[in-house]
Amino acid sequence: MEYVRRRELANRAAAAYGFGDPIKPEVFLTWSLNVFDSVPTELIRQVRMMGKRIADLHVLTERVVELEAQLVASGKAATLKATDKPLEPRERTTLLCIIGALAGHAKLDISKPTKAGDAIAAMMPGVKLAGRTIGEHLKLVRDAMDSRKVK
Repeated sequence: MEYVRRRELANRAAAAYGFGDPIKPEVFLTWSLNVFDSVPTELIRQVRMMGKRIADLHVLTERVVELEAQLVASGKAATLKATDKPLEPRERTTLLCIIGALAGHAKLDISKPTKAGDAIAAMMPGVKLAGRTIGEHLKLVRDAMDSRKVK
């Protein structure tokens, strides 16, 4: 039962944060160690034996704060526009739902994401964006829409 709960959490996090498919073991473990109270030591050992580095998110966050302070102090810090900030999970879900609605209106079958992605890419001849890339984003639409369904 615990495995099923953790797997569901991991799947939702992967979709929300774009961990990639398949999820790299070091990315999964970095996330797991910061979400769960315990992670099997054998799993950690095996990933380290593969030569993969498991990051400590708290240490990385502290380092980012230090670097930002240094940039500000040096006067070289760039001013971020609202469009430059990373998407929050809620914003990502909202945009995926909008994409799903527009795809439905255009009668695109998002259950075949690569084919739908190719069709969308063909609608934008002046934009360099591969159908496969669009398809990867379309794979996330169904879960996003399901998460917002009215019950």
